[in-house]
Amino acid sequence: MKIIKQGRIRKDVDRIKKCKYCKTVFQYSSRDIIDLTVDGQELFDGVQCPVCEELIATSFLDKKVKADADFCGRH
Repeated sequence: MKIIKQGRIRKDVDRIKKCKYCKTVFQYSSRDIIDLTVDGQELFDGVQCPVCEELIATSFLDKKVKADADFCGRH
């Protein structure tokens, strides 16, 4: 095997999601993503809400968590 052009491994970036059912705002990483498949066909990637446990679709458009600070909710 010969590498023609070397790429880069994407850095794992945590993202923020708001549950559309219970309105919980939470932070998730790529390790939290679940692949939803039916009859061998992938439907979507999602995360499970930590409060109501609903499966919510993820998107690359979900807001990224800044690298220098952890996400913390407003009080």
